Amino acid sequence: MGEAKQKNAQMIATIRNEMERWTQPYTAEEAEMVTEIKRIPVQHIQRGPLDQLKWMRMRPRYCHDNAVWMEENDPEHEARAVSGWLVTPGTFVLHSVVRQRGALICVTPAETGHEDWIDFIPDPALMRSKTPAGQYIFQRGSHPISYGLRYDPEFVEGLWDLTRKNLDAGKSAQVIATESMRYMRENWMSP
Repeated sequence: MGEAKQKNAQMIATIRNEMERWTQPYTAEEAEMVTEIKRIPVQHIQRGPLDQLKWMRMRPRYCHDNAVWMEENDPEHEARAVSGWLVTPGTFVLHSVVRQRGALICVTPAETGHEDWIDFIPDPALMRSKTPAGQYIFQRGSHPISYGLRYDPEFVEGLWDLTRKNLDAGKSAQVIATESMRYMRENWMSP
């Protein structure tokens, strides 16, 4: 298999994994947590410069590891990992950033592109712990959180319906991403 085909196959596997995470039945507990989280102010925070994040070996999709590493390795002992929610179209995604000198900063590079700012909701009700295998797990009250919450489940379902149709039609990961972005631009209303 050529490199391009292999990369496309990996991206398709990632898309299928993401779809599985977000298409579970919407529960009363999820709705209750979303209502509570919407009461917390959204903060528009800066993402660290990409060249610095690369130099520090911060990895995309490892925000919890990145933030905890910054806390544990800050020579001034001022940095604190702060867990909360990255606001994305239709969802609140578990995310961790760093509070340093009173300001929040995202220390995780974007997987594609590089947005300089993110919308983030710090959530003091989130409890973070680490498994013996080194994986971070979260709980809010008595509810375990595996990945995130849907504040607009109908939007999310529509997005994944489109994605499922594109996967079934054998479209490439790039085409699926482009059509998903168009769907988001045309249908998303912020929380």
